[in-house]
Amino acid sequence: MGDKTKSTLVNEEKPAAIDTLFKLYKKNRYHARVFFKNNGRHGFVRKTTWLHEEGNDFSIVQYRKIHGISVTNRMYSRETVELRITYKKGKFWFITGASTRIKGVKHFTLSHVSMMENSEKIIKILIEKFPWVQFLMENNLLTHISVNTIKKQKLFTLKKALQYKYKTNYPTAKLLHSVPNYFTSFDLPKKMKYLKNIESIKKNWLIPQEDIHGHFVDTLRMAETLDRQVNCSWSDSRLKEEHDKWSDEITEIIYNEANRDLKIKKVFTEFRDFSNLNMLTTTKEMYLEGKKQSHCVGTYVQKVDNGRCAIFTYNKYTIEVGIKVNNELYIVQCRGFRNKNADEESMTHINNLILEFNKTIQAKKIKEGGLSTKNIGLDEFDDGFHLPF
Repeated sequence: MGDKTKSTLVNEEKPAAIDTLFKLYKKNRYHARVFFKNNGRHGFVRKTTWLHEEGNDFSIVQYRKIHGISVTNRMYSRETVELRITYKKGKFWFITGASTRIKGVKHFTLSHVSMMENSEKIIKILIEKFPWVQFLMENNLLTHISVNTIKKQKLFTLKKALQYKYKTNYPTAKLLHSVPNYFTSFDLPKKMKYLKNIESIKKNWLIPQEDIHGHFVDTLRMAETLDRQVNCSWSDSRLKEEHDKWSDEITEIIYNEANRDLKIKKVFTEFRDFSNLNMLTTTKEMYLEGKKQSHCVGTYVQKVDNGRCAIFTYNKYTIEVGIKVNNELYIVQCRGFRNKNADEESMTHINNLILEFNKTIQAKKIKEGGLSTKNIGLDEFDDGFHLPF
């Protein structure tokens, strides 16, 4: 940095253990080393964020400084640049250091700010320099788009920002943005070319709580697979018809003609053995189940292969069983013919099997010392929204 650079401390995150380490070091270096080794090196990391300004150019830099005691009882420290937002010659860049998972230079987006300590202060600095940032943050708009693109296209008004995001006219873009959820914010803008007559889209297609929403999302996904378009002028019943037709076509091509074993996560096979429920284990079985029940479970093969769920059958119902981050199972959905909801008796029976299985898994982990008795709640990681088959 040059002589004209002005540096301002923005934020500091310093564990109390660092001050204790310095005090002990002054009294007894050996005791300081014992304290350091006992606490582990990660407890002695100081993070500071600085604003470096030189004319109109600036950088917001997050430094990571490690303090420690060597085997010869000498104190050492090592400082590296962890993250950097740079604005130079009218362009933004985001630079990640060696201590991060992915080192490199990227086009800066407002979403990158969340990676830094005390991101609120950093947003405040950006707003002071570029007032339009506040408008984008308040409306949750374009936060994953390069800020250089936002500047170049001058997307500083709601109308311009929405039209750019959804690539459609302002009234339609405004409707799409009026239903904020992950689908409308992130998935839908990437798949606009698979929609026809977008200005005729129904609001209930966009609302997760509406039954038709699952059919719309599923049909749009299949449109991308088949390289077709969903016509937003269709009625709800027509959308469901096309959904079922496209589902049959995909499952016939992929899962029946190219039959193979599914890659099923071990915990699901353990649940099968515990519950004696029938589990679908091949792509052909998935295809035939979807054909029999007139729903699109056949298109869930990748989800099963990725270990996110397994498909079971019980009486006249198809059951998707999912897994949470604490390795507990839960019912994602239980559907009959044409996605009819399961009766209460069947749901209770299946749910009881899962609860009993979860208890056995939990008890086993506690016995092995791998699980805290302070358990994670069953619903803690369930967002409550799942697409129907």
